[in-house]
Amino acid sequence: MILAEYEAKGLLEKAGVSVVETETVDSMQDAVSRANLLGYPLVLKLSSALYSHKTEIGGGLSQPAQ
Repeated sequence: MILAEYEAKGLLEKAGVSVVETETVDSMQDAVSRANLLGYPLVLKLSSALYSHKTEIGGGLSQPAQ
C-alpha cells in the first residue's frame, strides 16, 4: 500500500512527529490563494495516485512565481 504524502503526514502527526504545514488544493487559483495565506517561500508538489515518484515527471516546484 502506498500512502499519499498528506496521509503519511497525518499518521506521523498522530504519532507525535512534527511535520511541515501542508495544504491540498485542486486548482491553480486555489493554490495561489492558499500560498498567499501561508506566505513564501513554499514548495509545490504533485499529489497523484498515478505517479508515486514526483521527480520522475517534474512534479515538484521549489520556487513558484508569486
